[in-house]
Amino acid sequence: MGINTARTAITAVLSADSTLTTLLTGGIYAVGVNNVGEISRQSTPDAFDENGELLPCALVKLETAVPIGPHKRGARQFLVVYVYQRAGHSVINTALDRIVDLLDEVDVPAANAWEIRWADLVTDLPEDSLDASMGYVRFSLIVSL
Repeated sequence: MGINTARTAITAVLSADSTLTTLLTGGIYAVGVNNVGEISRQSTPDAFDENGELLPCALVKLETAVPIGPHKRGARQFLVVYVYQRAGHSVINTALDRIVDLLDEVDVPAANAWEIRWADLVTDLPEDSLDASMGYVRFSLIVSL
């Protein structure tokens, strides 16, 4: 199971939810998939409207993996979903709530991820490089690498 497969599988769970995709009109992206490293006009052009303004969108990113027993390749993996919008936080807050509903206490076998639990949530941040608003939710997953 490659890390890109895990990102893709979890992103697919989020992208399959019509409630979430209706909110995130700019799309849901994963770092390391399809050359995405960040939300930008270059790597995620669909996250921007015809005037170059940011649309509500999300970015899935895997963080640190820490070995955990009893299995030889078992680990606790952290995953963050960043949500952006041009101004304000109303879409961010609603989308973060929905993302927690979709992933908390869920297993995603296609990602080799079990015991997904939300770990922390921040809703009201500025995102200076995009001149936008941002929030995120971090999850802890048990994975088989």
